[in-house]
Amino acid sequence: MTYSRGQGESVFLGKLHRLLQHCLMPDKFTRCGSIVLALVFSIGYLLTASKLEGYALSYFCNLLLILLATILMLRRLGPPSMVTAPLWLCLGYFLVSYCLKFFLILLLPASPAEVGTVGPLCLPVEFKCQNTYVHSLSPYDWTTIPAEARAIALSAICIAGFCLAASIGTYSEFRVSLRQTTRAEVAYAKVLLIFAACLSIATAIIFYQYNIGLMGSVVKIDLPYKFRGVVYFLRTICLPGMLYLSIYISYRSKSFITMVAGLALLLGNGGLDVVFRSSRSALLYPLLGLFLLAFSAEVKIRLRTLMWSFVGMLPVFMSIPYVSSYRVNRIQLDAWDALVKSIIEMGYNPLIHIGKGLVFVIYRFTGVDVLASMLGHEALPIGSFIFDVLRSERGVSGYLSTSVFGTPADYPGASAPGFVGWSYLVGGVPGVLFGGAFLALTVWYVWGRLLKIDTPTIVVSRVFFLLIVFLIITDGTVDTLRKMFFVMLFTLVSLELGARLMTGFMKLYERRVS
Repeated sequence: MTYSRGQGESVFLGKLHRLLQHCLMPDKFTRCGSIVLALVFSIGYLLTASKLEGYALSYFCNLLLILLATILMLRRLGPPSMVTAPLWLCLGYFLVSYCLKFFLILLLPASPAEVGTVGPLCLPVEFKCQNTYVHSLSPYDWTTIPAEARAIALSAICIAGFCLAASIGTYSEFRVSLRQTTRAEVAYAKVLLIFAACLSIATAIIFYQYNIGLMGSVVKIDLPYKFRGVVYFLRTICLPGMLYLSIYISYRSKSFITMVAGLALLLGNGGLDVVFRSSRSALLYPLLGLFLLAFSAEVKIRLRTLMWSFVGMLPVFMSIPYVSSYRVNRIQLDAWDALVKSIIEMGYNPLIHIGKGLVFVIYRFTGVDVLASMLGHEALPIGSFIFDVLRSERGVSGYLSTSVFGTPADYPGASAPGFVGWSYLVGGVPGVLFGGAFLALTVWYVWGRLLKIDTPTIVVSRVFFLLIVFLIITDGTVDTLRKMFFVMLFTLVSLELGARLMTGFMKLYERRVS
């Protein structure tokens, strides 16, 4: 569409007027959110400023920068919605893992004997900061600043870059496309449910037989032709993708029985992973997937439903300490004996166990704790070797584990640097600023394209995209998600092909009947 000069100026002025309204005249949600954030940051600063002697002013400036950038983004985005879901996901994670967690670390530091534990009165820190004060001859050297002060400074730079870019990038608007379900898709949802149930049983047996994905164990049974990885991705990516699509179609078509069966199978699959993999977060990821599915499908969640959902999650939080004990016992015992022993050892104390589970959830995802730890271990940007590190099998996380933390190279695992830590190792301080801005603009652009697509499986594409964004901001393993991306792409192509085949079969059947 083309405009004359006068019309173009009026359109531009109209859009500029709406933008200024968003920024200068916020709604009730934005005002309340700004007040709550200001109170939390003020209380957090007053309680923790004394912990950073000599750096209280810079600490105040960093928190003020985060607060102003966040309020600007709140005024631009407004209340959470389907259109702004990925930006809200990133912002919420940054505030919890880099701001709230920073306050908790300074207020309740864990003693060396408690590191890695979840006691009732201590907070676990995966990597305790060592060599916090690194002295240098130059008084202006970056390494002379305490690791905690450097960590909150880098966090402020990344969050400010993200919020500013999101405030500018969201000037464009998208129209959401939600299609109506057909009879073929309803039948396809039932077929997917049956196939997913069979796949869940088959992969569960293989997982248990060959100890695939077993946490805390270095003993692995090799299988030919990369079959171990194939089974792992089938269970952790393909199976949830099928269930997401089945649940979504059942919800849109109001097929209550199919939807409940899909939800039960998804949660049951997570419960089996707890037993077979000794994974404390195996039940949390299905719940996260359902939460992202609700955002992707624009499901209206009432406050009462949200409250009951949180109550339903309390048993999941309570089970986390049991799984921690089960993981240790599972190394020497079989699954049943380890489970019984863990229940006897932990006893029954719901309040303490729920508290431990909530603390674990806060500290489960990488944030300012690992960032401060790697800075305390004198971690510097990789520099000229960055391309060699990115091309390596373990990537930046492997470099962090071996070169910074001193973990043996043959250790089965790597340390996740988090998004801010990954950006710092790759590009230094400019990389942190550019990384936050690039994340916001890329997420907004890709999400806008996904909202315009109208295919039967587009909701699964949105969920997978949000999961990738979540993994990027939590673990920071941007360079090692290639396999997961291609498996997700294969799953989407397979689901789309199956939906089109089912539609063709239904049309052929209706023609023969008529």
